[in-house]
Parts: sequence; C-alpha cells; structure tokens
Amino acid sequence: MNGTGTPATPKFTKPPVAELALGIQFSPLASFNSIQAAAWRERIKDEFPKIEEHGELPDLIEGAELEQTKVRMQMIEGVPPRRFWFVNKTETELIQVQRSRFVYNWRKRNDGDQYPTYDVLRKKVESQLKSFIEFVAAEGLGDFIPGMCEVTYINHITGSGVWTAHSEASKVFSGLS
Repeated sequence: MNGTGTPATPKFTKPPVAELALGIQFSPLASFNSIQAAAWRERIKDEFPKIEEHGELPDLIEGAELEQTKVRMQMIEGVPPRRFWFVNKTETELIQVQRSRFVYNWRKRNDGDQYPTYDVLRKKVESQLKSFIEFVAAEGLGDFIPGMCEVTYINHITGSGVWTAHSEASKVFSGLS
C-alpha cells in the first residue's frame, strides 16, 4: 500500500511492455468529423504534430461474449467514419480520436525506448481527455457521456532459450499445459 491507502503499482526493472493503450468509449458525437479533428489538432499540434487517418474501431459491448473472428460487412452512405491518430515527434505516444472513442497510446519504437509506467501515462491521459472534453463542449459537439474504459497492454515475450515456437506456449504459461 502507498500512503493514500491504495495498492502501490508494481514496478519492474525491465518490463516487456511494447505498447499500452488507455481508452474511453463514450456515446457517439454524431457531428464529429474531419473538420473537428482538424480543430482538435490545432490545440495539440505542438506536442502531437503528425496526423494519420484510419478506419473507425467498432464500439465495444460490455458483457458480450468473446466471439470467433467474423467477416463484417457494412453499407454506409457518404464518407465512412474515421479515426484520427495524433502522433508525437518521437512516434512513441499518440492520441486516437473517433466519434465514440478517445485512446492514448504509448508504444516502444526503438530498443532504447523506456516504458514510462502506467502512473505517468494515466496522468497524461487524464490531462488530454480533460482538454478533449472541454473541446467537445466548446465546439458544441454534444454531451460527452462515458460508457467504458479499456486498458490494453501488449508485451513482447521472447524465447530466451525457454521456447522457440508459439506451439510451446505452455512452457511460458503453465495454465496452458
């Protein structure tokens, strides 16, 4: 426990974290489009100067059972909804924004990149999300109504002599044997 009565976050000397994504899914902002994305970029371009466009992520449904990968087909009239990536200069951090989601990512790009810890990234998410919510209100894009939060860690676990192929996963994860 730390001094506030909450459990201390574990610290590792060399965590295998390759990427961390902290996201908030919210009720869709129907009028959010590339024009609003450009306006948001103006607020953050000094820290996140690069922008990329990607297809929109599907909304998550809480309590839905995990499904096998399925082919998904959708008929859309007009321009398909977009997801915008705002990337920092070193390409280690990015903000993803779409009409129903805000995600802050840290990603290891080079061997020397050090994972800044969950606590550090959470503070950045809180700051940027607060700024985004203020932007949504100022632009009259609708009410920001959060629905779900997600935390995604991507770790690269190398064989290091213990295993050489994915079929040997039980050598790393005892519950798979």
